[in-house]
Formats: sequence, structure tokens, C-alpha cells
Amino acid sequence: MAVDKSTLSVAVLALIAAGVSAPVILGQFLYEKEADRLTAYRDSKGLWTICKGLTTWRDKPIQEGRHVTAEQCDTENKRRETQAIAWVEHNVKVPLTATQKAGVASFCYWNLGVGNCTRSTFWRELNAGNMQAACEQIKRWIYDSGRDCRIRTNHCAGQPVRRAQESALTCWGVDELAIFDKTVCLSADNGTFTRCQSLPHRGKTLENGSRRIAAAC
Repeated sequence: MAVDKSTLSVAVLALIAAGVSAPVILGQFLYEKEADRLTAYRDSKGLWTICKGLTTWRDKPIQEGRHVTAEQCDTENKRRETQAIAWVEHNVKVPLTATQKAGVASFCYWNLGVGNCTRSTFWRELNAGNMQAACEQIKRWIYDSGRDCRIRTNHCAGQPVRRAQESALTCWGVDELAIFDKTVCLSADNGTFTRCQSLPHRGKTLENGSRRIAAAC
């Protein structure tokens, strides 16, 4: 599955290229998806929400009429973004890049909620290391309160767009690793194989025609 990078903004792509941390990538992506509102508003599920889609503030539900300053919003957004990435790092059992962590955090922690996410096929595929299958599962979550968001009159057309973007982030680099797995690692005579350390054949002896190659990773 080739990652469709065209779904992501220039700003997000620039951060990825710069090699910034996962919370920074997540913060920019959420700003584009959620904006940064200083006065409480109702989200699509009717929950009072503020800043970058926060429905709670220091573990207390957002109340109607709540207003915060830009500085307060920035501080709480960053705290929650760091918290989201930490949750991903603690609960996902396979290695992820900073970009992939941002994708999982947006989809799972920020949007679906950890309960829905950890019971999903996406979660099972992710923790089994089936990244491409997991990313395809993200694209299936395109319903909002029973409404099919592919239907324009349901007024949730942003949902499929967001899912495509989260899928792209979560599978960022996976297609390149798959190519490396099948060509470079199998054809090398020896070496350290440092990029193989997260691949499925780690530590195994591999066949390459008439030669047997012991993967050093």
C-alpha cells in the first residue's frame, strides 16, 4: 500500500521532513483538524469542546460558556498532545516512528477514544505488526453517529479526509521498508542490517536462491 502523501498539508510534510518530535507533528495536524477555539462549542456528538477538540480540562468535562486565553489553550494542548504520544508509546507493542506515533495518537487517542480503539480490528492488526492492514482499517471509520460521512448531505465530509490523512501518517515509510525488506536485506552478503531491526524476519535465517543468509538484525 503506497502512502498518499498528497492528503497531508505542506506544513505537516515540512515538519516530517525536518525530523521533529511526535508531539509537534500531532500538534500541527490537530490544529488543522480541530482549529483552536477559546470558547466552548458543541462537537458533532453534542459534547462541549474547547481548544483543539478537548472535551475535558484537567479531567473535568468542559462546561457551556467556558472561555480560556490563548496561552491557557496552548499550554493545555501541548500537555494533552504529549500525554497522547506517551499513551501510544506505552500501549503499542511494535516500533513506531515519530510520524507513525502522531497518526495513531490522532486516530486512536484523540478521535476514537482509547476504549473504541483498543477493541478494534485496527488495534489488533497494529500490535501484530501488520501495518498496512491496520492503516486500511483506519479508512473504514467513516461514520459519525450512524451517518455515512461519504454522503455529503450528512454534513460530516471531513471525516473520510481525516481518516485518509491519519492512515498516511500511521503508515508513513512502511512502503519503503517493505521494498528494503524484499530487496536489500535479502540480497546483501553480510553487514549490520541496522534498518532491519523492526522487520518481521529479525533474527531469522533467510533463503536467497541457493544462498542462506543469516540476518544480522
